[in-house]
Amino acid sequence: MKEPQILCAVRRVYVARTPEECVRQALLSHLFRFGGYPEHLTRVEMPIDFFFASGTAPKRRLDIVCFQKKEDSLLPLLLIECKAFTPHASTTSQLFGYNFFVKAPFSAIAWQDSIVIYHKNAPLYQGLISQMPSYNDLRGHT
Repeated sequence: MKEPQILCAVRRVYVARTPEECVRQALLSHLFRFGGYPEHLTRVEMPIDFFFASGTAPKRRLDIVCFQKKEDSLLPLLLIECKAFTPHASTTSQLFGYNFFVKAPFSAIAWQDSIVIYHKNAPLYQGLISQMPSYNDLRGHT
């Protein structure tokens, strides 16, 4: 029997319907529909070594990266790590470790209907995804 699938809003392919993937897809839906995050500036499962060409970056994939345009460049704005359930304390270290390579001004951990957003490693927002800062709100903080 085939494993249940869910359509990824960014990759436009069906992927395994795991609890973490359900969190990711619900979050993406909110980002695009209510948060003003541009779909064309959002990447899912992006290799971390994209941001660090020397080859010393870990062989990991980033759950969600939202970019912003600055002049003629695309720069990371928000890095999001998705978890199926309430994250462990070590998840913050994992997120900050990933952001060492990405260098996004904002990073976040999302689970179920909650999110914690950090601005340069200091808490900025903690609460419901439905009330999180919009794309323009974050761009105004950079």
